[in-house]
Amino acid sequence: MTTIHQFNLSVLKRSRFIIVALIFVLSVVSCSKIEPEPPYIEHGVWHTVQPGENLDTISKKYAVTKLEIQQLNDIYDPGDINIGMRIFVPRVKQVQPQKPVKETSATKTALKFNWPAKGTISSGFGLRHGRMHDGIDITKDGNREVRSAAAGTVVFSGIKKGYGRTIIISHGNRLTTLYAHNAKLYIKKGNRVRRGTIIAKMGNSGKSNGVHLHFEVRLRNKPQNPLRYLPVR
Repeated sequence: MTTIHQFNLSVLKRSRFIIVALIFVLSVVSCSKIEPEPPYIEHGVWHTVQPGENLDTISKKYAVTKLEIQQLNDIYDPGDINIGMRIFVPRVKQVQPQKPVKETSATKTALKFNWPAKGTISSGFGLRHGRMHDGIDITKDGNREVRSAAAGTVVFSGIKKGYGRTIIISHGNRLTTLYAHNAKLYIKKGNRVRRGTIIAKMGNSGKSNGVHLHFEVRLRNKPQNPLRYLPVR
């Protein structure tokens, strides 16, 4: 019995030793899986977006992939960059001095757009029901007045297919705003308007499911997300 008892104690001690050893090994392995800080946290440069630049030109300039720049700077839409915006570029140690950003009239206009109506957003910019929605829809909660987002020249005032009674205003530098589905239009093509001028009455014309304003911002005739140009409210 003594021999058996001693044998059991020996097995127990060995089992405890094995368990402790396994715990130690597992802790070392788990620690070794902790990834170090990425090198671009220490090595990189801040790039200020210049007129005419986009993510493609910036990535080529620094020989860094566009995806890396997007992920590091939380840029979900490649087109969502503006003149003067600072972007961190990883793994770059030296860079030639940049010229100061010149604020163009287009930049000033974009930063000072007013909301064209007082309602709330009922539909945003982007894919909707599998199709692209080129603007935002604003409800009639406040009132049905539609106002110009900024000063400019009316380049279209009339009925546009799908949009119904529509007004398009040019603000210079190939930047335009579009106001659609109106019930009444108060201005004509060629008119000059000031910021905040009442230009239409919100309606349900064209391909529409209720009274609202469809508002678009276009740069070089390419739809932009209007929320980039409007102040937070």
